[in-house]
Amino acid sequence: MMNKKITFFLLIFLTNFCMVEDDAVQPKEITTVANNDPVVMRDITVSDKNENFLGYLVYTEVLAHRLDLISSTGYLYSIKWDGSAGEQYTVFYDGKNCVGTAHLGSEETGLYNKVINQIGEKLFTPKLKNGEINYIIIDVQSKLNNASCTNFEYSNVELIEAIEISYEDAGIPEKIIPPITLTVE
Repeated sequence: MMNKKITFFLLIFLTNFCMVEDDAVQPKEITTVANNDPVVMRDITVSDKNENFLGYLVYTEVLAHRLDLISSTGYLYSIKWDGSAGEQYTVFYDGKNCVGTAHLGSEETGLYNKVINQIGEKLFTPKLKNGEINYIIIDVQSKLNNASCTNFEYSNVELIEAIEISYEDAGIPEKIIPPITLTVE
């Protein structure tokens, strides 16, 4: 079967041509299995200009210019069409000056255990306890947002302990060069 490549420009044409509900395009229905892992659409692969494999397409939000992907190592992450990080959420710390243990809010992870949150050059993922996301109550002392640290105090916050992860372990190239290409197998 012949591969068909769709670049960003063609994708915009197609999404404007198709009926779009809630300003989002979902190439196929995504379902979850018992452990809440998304079922991956392995017939739409995503790569950059250098043909680096970025992952399998899970979802695209046209107006936000964002793609949600599953990496080669199974992590869910988000990029924009220019190759920059997609949604970036705040990382909270139990120490001042963004030191100590990192934490994510529950809205950053949804129900999927292997999610990546990128802040600047750092990648974070939930630290699992017995294979599950572990919610804890902490006193927050600082937060990292858009690669900038701010000290502040907030008590008794329910968060998820996070760990920093390497690009290699996440299965994500350190540098993504546009244009982004979708290949339908």
